[in-house]
Amino acid sequence: MAATKLFDVYCDPDDNTVMNMEGIEQLCEHLGIDPMKDIRILVLLWKLHATEKPGHITKDEVKF
Repeated sequence: MAATKLFDVYCDPDDNTVMNMEGIEQLCEHLGIDPMKDIRILVLLWKLHATEKPGHITKDEVKF
């Protein structure tokens, strides 16, 4: 699945240009990782180029 399609699944329903903490938590749940304890979520956010605001990913940041 392309990163933008993945983003669309977990983005904020009120603002489809942002994946907030709730979306990130849902993604982690589906991946089977604990976002509070597993460093892999930080690597994933880094790979998605999430740099603007902690705990948020904008659609413009997602580059794969």
